[in-house]
Amino acid sequence: MVTGSLDKTIKMWDMRQATPAKTFNCPERVYALDLLMPIMVAVTADKKLLGYRMDNDPSEWKVFESQLKQQLRCVSIFKNKAGTEPSGFAVGSIEGRVAIHNFQPDKPVDNFTFKCHRGPSNTNSRDAQEIYPVNDIAFHPNHTGLLATTGSDGKYTFWDKDNRTKIHGAQNMNTNNDPKKSISCCSIDHEGKIFAYSVGYDWHRGHESNDPNTKPQIVLRNVVDEFKPKSK
Repeated sequence: MVTGSLDKTIKMWDMRQATPAKTFNCPERVYALDLLMPIMVAVTADKKLLGYRMDNDPSEWKVFESQLKQQLRCVSIFKNKAGTEPSGFAVGSIEGRVAIHNFQPDKPVDNFTFKCHRGPSNTNSRDAQEIYPVNDIAFHPNHTGLLATTGSDGKYTFWDKDNRTKIHGAQNMNTNNDPKKSISCCSIDHEGKIFAYSVGYDWHRGHESNDPNTKPQIVLRNVVDEFKPKSK
């Protein structure tokens, strides 16, 4: 097991032991990490993306510069098109945006960003948008170019990063714009059939919006028909 912490460390654990098997000291607080052997990527409070090689003797590998300007919130590693090894990762931020990073891009434009989890603002301006944090990202286990994003707007959306398109429109679990119904995290089962996500307050609006009487939920959804590449 691997854990990342606000104490600026990443620790590897053998569940049979009370002390960590290995500790990595990070330059800043660890906000999120993902591991897909043999690569681990962690995001820190200073918007750094720390890469590690976990095969043989785990060690620091590479530091990636973020394409995003605001605080990073989540990270998810994706496989190459053959599905044989990690080839890059996606990272989401509080600015309603996701960045795609390839470990070895064929050309610079292979690394790009896209907007998500945004909606009309309550202000009178026609052009104003309400921007929500991207809370989690999950990649399809079989169609390696497909990913899901979830946000503080209470919505999830499915995307095709290779074709740079949305494959399924945002599903709103929060029609009343209730901050207590954000989608804080998600996961996809190993067959790519079940999409699981949690609904509850994610603290993006501070303590004053918290209602202890509102209980969190875990939702399981069959996505066989909607979470697949579009026919050409």
